[in-house]
Amino acid sequence: MKLTQHIGNGAWAMADKSMPMLYGAAFLLVAKQMDTAEFGVWVLFQLVWMVMTWIGDNFILQPMVKLAADNKDDLPALFSASFIMYGVFLIVSSAVIWLMGDLWSVMFHAPELPWLMRWMSAMLISNFLRNLAIRTLQIDYQIIRIFWLDVIYFGVVIILIFWFTYHNEMHEPVKMVYANVAGAICSSLLGVALARKKIHFRHAHTEMYKKIYRLGIFQGGTGSLLAIQAQMDGLLVGIIRTPSEAAIYQVAKTFFRAFEAIRDAANLIILPMTSKLHAEREHASLVAVCEKLIFIMFVAIAPSVLVLIAGSHFLLHIIYQGKYDSSVAVLQIFTLGGLALPLTIIGTNVLLGIGQTRPLFRITLTNTVIFLTLLVGLTIPFGSAGAACALTIASFIYAAACMRVTQNFIPFSARGIVSRMKELQQFATSYFSSRP
Repeated sequence: MKLTQHIGNGAWAMADKSMPMLYGAAFLLVAKQMDTAEFGVWVLFQLVWMVMTWIGDNFILQPMVKLAADNKDDLPALFSASFIMYGVFLIVSSAVIWLMGDLWSVMFHAPELPWLMRWMSAMLISNFLRNLAIRTLQIDYQIIRIFWLDVIYFGVVIILIFWFTYHNEMHEPVKMVYANVAGAICSSLLGVALARKKIHFRHAHTEMYKKIYRLGIFQGGTGSLLAIQAQMDGLLVGIIRTPSEAAIYQVAKTFFRAFEAIRDAANLIILPMTSKLHAEREHASLVAVCEKLIFIMFVAIAPSVLVLIAGSHFLLHIIYQGKYDSSVAVLQIFTLGGLALPLTIIGTNVLLGIGQTRPLFRITLTNTVIFLTLLVGLTIPFGSAGAACALTIASFIYAAACMRVTQNFIPFSARGIVSRMKELQQFATSYFSSRP
């Protein structure tokens, strides 16, 4: 499989994942207009929503992508089973969150949070069809259609953020809920239209549910643990410290989303691609693609890390005019963790693509224990800076573990990665010289 086959999809994937970066830019307006404590309440609400969304995606929707990529004939039955399983998951999650009531206030020292949490069911259910459509389109690399789904979603959210901010109404976290629900509904309607030819309801036998469960129990477990590592830090900062400290932490993490956009764009392409190469037994091509992608991502990320570390104080001071200067050190620590992303991206997607979910689950579980230990141990004395250190250290440990396990199945090496430099230079020269 040639790299040229994926350049177009890769460009569209990056364009698609630039949408959250635009959302992040609008998010800065929210942080400026909201009181720090109110902004912290929204941050905690958003983190809970992201964790629940991530768990459902990894337990149910990602296994559907993997299984359908292996056998397209199973897609109608897989979609039907996933539709029911995902719907039940969202309804149960909404009910549990609603029933927790005042416990949210006790956990996060935020009296306003229980009322806001009643809106969680609207956030989860309004994204139901949108998320199903995105994963269904991902099976056949329909990245352009996924891009337009996100354009509508983030476009509506950003417009409403500007509207509320312009009218000086962005003082209540619930306004962010309104914006996100409206965007999700519009995107869901478009998703149904764009994925209509792939949405076929067919009676799914028990065996189809079992297939999703067997793959999802480890893939979903891995995804849940990754969700804990990605989002639990902000929640624990809120629990151990205050919503205001969580706001300081999240402001810094907002800029780190630029690196996460690279990760998410790569995930759209790499998982179905590695699954296809493995199913077709093209192991040499799989090794070559992995080495090239690791090299390309390092080249893209390393300069960005240096620039962001050097300019973080200037950036935060200019945007927030001193309100969040205490986020500077947190942002610099986060940024170092970006160097671990290429190895993590390739390791996790390759292991999922070749069906090695159990070893990936084991190393993710081990790393989560390490991360939570570091998180509690460092957040208590050092606050948000300590939490950032915990996440960065755990990121490097996880990247190294992913590479070690992946190499047991796909024998790429550091020497092989470096050797791809000349090959990629020749490819780039040939590719761009052939463009009109």
